[in-house]
Amino acid sequence: MTEAVAAWQHAGWQIRPIAMVERSPFVGAARLTTKTLKFAVGASFAELLDDRDWVVAVDYNMYIDLSKLASFLGQYEGQAPLLLLDWRHWPGNYSLSGTECLLREMRTMLFKWKGYIKGSRRNCESWMRKMQREHDAGLLLPDYYDLTILFRNLRHPRSPDVTKVFERMVEHSREIERDQWLMPYYLWQQRLVSSVSLVTEKELKSRIGFCEIGHNPTYRSAGNSSDMCRDPCNGYVCPAGWSTAAGRSDRCRCSCRRRDQQGSRASGQAAPLSRASITSVPAQPNQPHIHAPSASAPAAALCPAQLPCNRRFACPPGFIVTARQDDPCKCKCALPGELARYGAGHNRTAT
Repeated sequence: MTEAVAAWQHAGWQIRPIAMVERSPFVGAARLTTKTLKFAVGASFAELLDDRDWVVAVDYNMYIDLSKLASFLGQYEGQAPLLLLDWRHWPGNYSLSGTECLLREMRTMLFKWKGYIKGSRRNCESWMRKMQREHDAGLLLPDYYDLTILFRNLRHPRSPDVTKVFERMVEHSREIERDQWLMPYYLWQQRLVSSVSLVTEKELKSRIGFCEIGHNPTYRSAGNSSDMCRDPCNGYVCPAGWSTAAGRSDRCRCSCRRRDQQGSRASGQAAPLSRASITSVPAQPNQPHIHAPSASAPAAALCPAQLPCNRRFACPPGFIVTARQDDPCKCKCALPGELARYGAGHNRTAT
């Protein structure tokens, strides 16, 4: 038994061996095993769920404060069979529909971040065409979900319907490597969309300390060298014993790292920073849309006006590089119509 396993057991965790799921022609064994545990944990460990109210699945290197988890979930008791993270924290535009978000992410990964779907690319292309046809026929999915984390209420009356959705997702995940692309459609088929509760990344950070503590080597594998942001951690605070740091594989994403593991990368504990008020300035033709600080904004809480979009930040075809309107220290890709709707002088804050 390794020292790490012993430490987990000493903290009260039950360590269970996992039998690997056989790979499919399109998805590897490790990935299929992860998805089976994520969506069908009851099939392997039914005895562990008999007296449980919630299942929390974390599918990334994330920190959560377990001491705060019960009180956080208590406010959703009886409200919904699923509590899911709103994906729109990625583009920073909370006016997008779920269908727009789904198609946007699919196009981005098919044409830019190809490492995610290299084993099932043709199946992914086929699924995107199906979603586009459904959209053209009138299907409008209101929300899109970031399945980095999900919370399932086992005591909700509609929990059996969630089981049906998850069974379909496990089966379809043998053909497509991105389960996020499947969830909205299968929830809609089971008439569960209106029963799902959404939570924002901001709320998860404030309520249970949700933050990244590691890095995924494949994350943005097609574009991480050109996605340069000066200070993505401006305004964020990590739990005690952790420090903020830009992601190793994604310089535009903030993460939390243990101080004793950072070595020369240590950046110190971040102090709380208030978000300064921001005013927009018009973008010049063929130039990134940028933000400038208002006269009353404290300079220490802002990024230089020309960052972060001046370092060869690449967007997929049809998208325009623009600074996020709720955070000038982060760059994003936007559709031209989005800039037309929320142009100069309109400051939007994601909540």
